[in-house]
Order: sequence, then structure tokens, then C-alpha cells
Amino acid sequence: MSNRALRNTWIICKHECLKRIRTRSFLITTFLMPLFLAAAFGSAALLGARANRDNQRIVLVCPRQDLAEDIREHLVNNTKGTYHVTIDTEVSDAEHQRLVDDLNASRIDGFLWIDADSIKEGRATYERRSAGDFRWQLLIRNSVSSALNRMRMAEYGIKPDQIKTMLQGAELEMRFTGGSRGSVRRDAAAIVTVLLLATALFITVLSYGVMIMRSVLDEKASRVIEVLLCSATPDELMSGKILGVGAVGLIQVVIWGMMGIAMAKPPSSTPGVHIVPLPLMIYFGIFYLLGYLLYSAMFAAIGAAFNSSDEAQHWTFAIISPLIFACTLIAPVAAAPNSTLAVITSLIPFCSPVLMYMRLAVESPPGWQIVLCFALLIAAIYVVQRIATQIYRVGILMYGKRPSVREMVKWLSYA
Repeated sequence: MSNRALRNTWIICKHECLKRIRTRSFLITTFLMPLFLAAAFGSAALLGARANRDNQRIVLVCPRQDLAEDIREHLVNNTKGTYHVTIDTEVSDAEHQRLVDDLNASRIDGFLWIDADSIKEGRATYERRSAGDFRWQLLIRNSVSSALNRMRMAEYGIKPDQIKTMLQGAELEMRFTGGSRGSVRRDAAAIVTVLLLATALFITVLSYGVMIMRSVLDEKASRVIEVLLCSATPDELMSGKILGVGAVGLIQVVIWGMMGIAMAKPPSSTPGVHIVPLPLMIYFGIFYLLGYLLYSAMFAAIGAAFNSSDEAQHWTFAIISPLIFACTLIAPVAAAPNSTLAVITSLIPFCSPVLMYMRLAVESPPGWQIVLCFALLIAAIYVVQRIATQIYRVGILMYGKRPSVREMVKWLSYA
């Protein structure tokens, strides 16, 4: 590329970048949108926790005081006082009807019924107004089961300290060892954060690709492109537009990453340690750039070939369908990162920006797979850029009817 071509590409790139950075929408989506989402989710979680803390009134009905106290102690200790449990030792039919009336009148939120037959059969009945709060249901099941086991052991003459030792259980620490990482600890927060990053990768690549297509369509519809072609070639226009919009996206991703690192920093005395390791953040930037270069060229070609977004919408779906397919495989790939499905789909260039990043986050794949993924992705970018440039060069000056697939194939043979 000559110095003149580089200069024209740089001018167009700078214009596209500064034009979008200076807009109010960029500032809102970059700085205020993450804060708004954090405040919205935080408020919802806070209100939900407060609602549970204020309204959960449970009655525990059991004829055996010792068994009821055991169950109540386990429930209260595992809910940190967010549930108020009252013990009732009367198990008559009249008492059951009274509790049902209290439940229907919203004076209580539920009651746990354990009569003499239930104790013998090892079961319990929990009644409430709605089927929600599944965590509480699981906790009740575990509490009743544990208390009944302790009661049976005591009846067989096992001492309380022996019962406590037998039912103590064990803590499980998950460690994953693979590749050159050594032993790396993973927790639920890290996995959820990486899933969010993979989803954000899909959204950013898609949104900025569509932004390029709309920009080309607007310039073509307003005939501004004819004026621009007097000073720059179609290749320079396309390259400058892709690089300019990509720079905007990269700036936004870097700002979001810095905000995410700041919010993900743990409050413990381990400064510099974050939920998402630094290599994963670097991989995120690399896959964003490669995925953007792959898809933005196709969006630019579609924008140049058609005259309106309505005409281009069918091709838009065809372009983003690999990304949608990759997004649906995020959970299976995270669950089995070395399965045949995960390996094959992560090496497909149109899916690898999302799926290979997901595999790198969960368990480092073999080095040859990473190298092959980057090689295939770069080769696909080169081929797609060449094809898109030919379509852009011819289609940018085509007006009137919607081009067919056969006509766009003919454009590839034009000089």
C-alpha cells in the first residue's frame, strides 16, 4: 500500500473514530450504561433479599420437641435469621385446618407438617402459598433428613458426639490442572464472569458490525459516497471505516474492562488478584479484534451491495447465524471444553472468537489447537476481506434493483 493510500485510510479512520466518540450516545453507553445495569441488578437483589427477610414466617409442626428443635436450629443457622420458625407440637386435624386458614389469610408463609406417622416413615409435608424459593425447599429437605438421621442414631444408642462426627461431612475444593498453568483454582464467580465476557464478546462483535453496515447504507443513500470516491479509492474507504469503527469498539471494551477489573477486585488482602486473570482479559481483546475484522468486512460488503436496511436484513441474519450458533454452545463448551463438539466448533473461524475464548477460560486446550485456531481465523479474515473488498468496490456505486447472488458472484471477477 502506497503512502497516499495509507494517508487516506488514516484520515477516514480518524474521522470515523472521532465522529462516534464525540457523540452523547457513546458516552452514555460507555460510562453510564454499566453503572445503570449494576444499580438495577443490585437494587433488584436488595429488594428481593429484604422481601424474603421480612415476610418468611414458617410454622414447624412436630409432636417431638427434640426433633423439632433440631430441625429449627438447622434452618435458622443456615438462613442467618432471614426466616422466623415457630414450633407447634399439636398435630390434630383441627390444628392442620387452622394453619391452612392462616396460610390462606397470609398470616404465615408456610408450615412444615411432621406427625407421628411421618416420623416413622421418614417423610414430611411442606405447604406454602406459592412454589417459589427453591433454595428454601432444598434446605428444609436437608434439615428434616439430617434431623431424622440423628434421631434414629440416638435411638440405636449412638452417643451425640459420635453422631456429630459421623454426620460432619467434608468440604470440597475444586482444582483444575492442565497445560502449563499448573493448579488453578476456579470458583463460581469466575465461571459466571467468564460466561458474561463471552456473551459480551458476541454482543460487541455483532453491534459494531451492524454499525458499519448502517454507516455504508447511509452514505450510499445520501450519495456522499460519490464525493468521497473523488479523493479515495473504495479499498481505502472500506479499510478506514472498518478500522475507525473498530477503534471505537476497542476503546469501549478497554474502558469496560478497566471498570470490570476495578469492580471485580476482592476486598481481601490480596491486591492485584482479580476474579478474571489478566491473560483472559488479553485473550478477550485479541478475539474481539479478530472477530470484528472477520465480521465487519462482511457487514460492509452487504451495506455496499444493497440500498436499504430492509433489503439487507435477510443477509444480515445469514451473517450473524454462526455467531448465534456459537452463543448457543457456550454452556455445553463450558461444561465439556475438551469434547469433540467443543474442539471442532472452536476451530471453525466464524465460531472460534466466542467458543475458543470460552475453552481458554475454563480449561487451557493443547497449544497446537490454539495455534491452529489463530491460523485458521487469520486465513479466514484474509479471504473474507478480499471477497468483501470486491463486492464493496462494485456495489458501492450500484443503485436501483436489489442484486441477486449470481450478480454478486460476477462482481468478484471484475477488475
